Amino acid sequence: MKKIIGLVLVLTLITLGTYLGFGLLARHNYQVALAEMESNFPGQLESTYEQGLFTSQLNAVLKVPVPGGDPASQEAIAARIKQTIHHGPFIFNTSQPKSPLYIPMQLSAQGTLTLEPFMAEEPAFISELRKLASTDITVHAPIKGSTEVSFTGRPLQSSLVMGSNNFDLNWQGFTGQLSLIGNNLLSYDLDFHAPGLELTGKDGEGLVIHEITTQAEMREGIHNLSLGTISSTMKNFELILGDRAEDKITLAGLLLRITNSEKDGLIDLEEKVSLETIQFSDKKYGPGTLQISLANLDAQAVAQLTEAYKEIQTNPAQAEAMALGLLSSHATALLAKSPEIKVEDFSLSGPEGSCQSKMHIIFNGDGEVILNPLFLLGRLSAEADFSADERFLAVQVKNFIEANLCAERVDAGCEQEAAQEGEKQLRNLVDQNVLVLKNGKYLLTASFKDGQPLLNGQPVPLSF
Repeated sequence: MKKIIGLVLVLTLITLGTYLGFGLLARHNYQVALAEMESNFPGQLESTYEQGLFTSQLNAVLKVPVPGGDPASQEAIAARIKQTIHHGPFIFNTSQPKSPLYIPMQLSAQGTLTLEPFMAEEPAFISELRKLASTDITVHAPIKGSTEVSFTGRPLQSSLVMGSNNFDLNWQGFTGQLSLIGNNLLSYDLDFHAPGLELTGKDGEGLVIHEITTQAEMREGIHNLSLGTISSTMKNFELILGDRAEDKITLAGLLLRITNSEKDGLIDLEEKVSLETIQFSDKKYGPGTLQISLANLDAQAVAQLTEAYKEIQTNPAQAEAMALGLLSSHATALLAKSPEIKVEDFSLSGPEGSCQSKMHIIFNGDGEVILNPLFLLGRLSAEADFSADERFLAVQVKNFIEANLCAERVDAGCEQEAAQEGEKQLRNLVDQNVLVLKNGKYLLTASFKDGQPLLNGQPVPLSF
C-alpha cells in the first residue's frame, strides 16, 4: 500500500510539475509574442499576466496614437485583449466532440479583443460603432507545429442616431485564421473574410461594403523582415450622401496585392491595385490598373530604417527632426545598390476613351555616392510614356477646371466655360510641345539621362 501511495504521489508530483513547466513555457511564449507585437506596431503595449498552475490570465492594452492627432495630447485608440490560457500537456477538449477528451497541446486560450471608450462622455452612436471591433479570439499551440489563431467578429444589428438622422446598421461580422510559423509574428499565413456592412438612413443615404477578403503568406527573411505576398479584395463599395447623382460614389471589384522578396541582400517590392469600375455622379470608369515596383533596395538598410521608424512612433513630438536624420543616415546605403522604381502599368478606361502610362527611374550607385543634389541628379536616368484618347483627356481637364471654377457658381454657362478653358489649356500644351496630338490621341514621351532632359524628342534647357 505504501508503495502504491508513494507511486501515486510521485506521479502526482510529476504531473503537477509538468503542468507548471508548460505554464511557465506558455508565459514565456506570450511575453515573447507581446514584445514582438509591441516592436512591430506603433504605440504602447501595457500588459499583466496572472500565472496559475492549470490556467493563467492575460490582460493587455494596445494604445495606438490617433492619426493626425496632437502629439502633446497623447490621444490614442486603445484595444484591450483578455485571454484565459489553459496549460498543456493535456487540455480538456470541448470544441471537437469526436476527438479525444484530452488532447496533447502546449496551450489553448480563449478570449476577446474590444475597443476602449474614445472619450469620457461618449455619444451613443460611437459606443455602438466600437462594437464592430469586438472579436472572439482562440489560440491553439501544439507541442510541435504552427500556432493557430482563430478570430471571429461578432455580427451586430443596431439603430444609430447621428445628429438629426437615424440609421439602421447591419454588420455581418468576420472570420479569420492566422497560422504562426514557428511562433514568429513575421512568418505567418492569414485567411480573412468579412461578408459586409450596411448603414442605411431614413432618406436613403448610407454606406454599403460587401465581401472583403485578405490572404497572406509571409515568411521572415534573413534581415528580420517579413517577406511574401498579401492580397486583399473588396467586391463592392457604395457611399450615398444625398439624392443627387453627384452625391453617390460606387466602386466594384477592388484588388490590392503587395509582394516583397529578398535575394542576395536586395529587396524587390511589387504593388498592384486594380478595379473593375468606379462611378461618381454620372461618370463611370473602369477597368483601371496601377502596378508599381521597387527593385534593388538594400535589405540591411531597409531593416534599419524599419527599426528607426518604430522609434519615431514612440516619440511623435520629435518625428520630423528624427525622420530627416534617419533618411540622411541611411540614404547612402540605399542608393549604393542602384535602386529602381517602375510604374509598370497605369491605365484607366471610361466612356470617353482611355489613358495609359509607364515610367522607369534608375539611380546609378556605382562608385562613391555623395549626398549632393547636383551629384544625385547626374546619377539619375528616367523615361516615361503617356497616351490618352483626345476626348478622354479633354473631359478630365474640363472636369478638373469645372470643380474649381463652378464651386461657388450655379449658372448654366459655367460648364461650357470650363470646357472652353480646358480646350485652351490643351492647345497651349500642344503648342509648347508638352503634348503631341496624333491620330486622335494625346502623347507624351520624356527621358532624362546624363543630366539632359528630353520631352517628345526635344531637349529641355535646365535653369541651373
